Amino acid sequence: MSPKIETESSFETAVVVGALVAMWTFRAISLYRMYFNEATRACKKYKGQAKECCIAKFKVRALQIQINELKKGLPECRKSKNPEKCKKLLTSKITNIQKKLKEAERDVLYDCFYDGRFHGHDVLRK
Repeated sequence: MSPKIETESSFETAVVVGALVAMWTFRAISLYRMYFNEATRACKKYKGQAKECCIAKFKVRALQIQINELKKGLPECRKSKNPEKCKKLLTSKITNIQKKLKEAERDVLYDCFYDGRFHGHDVLRK
């Protein structure tokens, strides 16, 4: 086998893996945006800190949905030409979003429990 064929093969594999990861990433981002857009409508009735609490709550849920969607793509990596690379890329994306989720959860605590009291009782029940 000539080096040129190996290069084409690895290029082809990279393209296929990249396309698979891109597809799952696009799906996850689309769900995130769709859910987070609901926050705009749902939180419209609140003002000030209660509104911030409401939006923070939706952001947490949107990030959780995004993580779950990317996790659904992990089994699909087995079908790719390079399952290890595919899994590594998706896992990396999941890890990055999990970091954002931790920050968003801290925001909920800050926005909903400012000045030592809980604000947004009706916001968090939904």
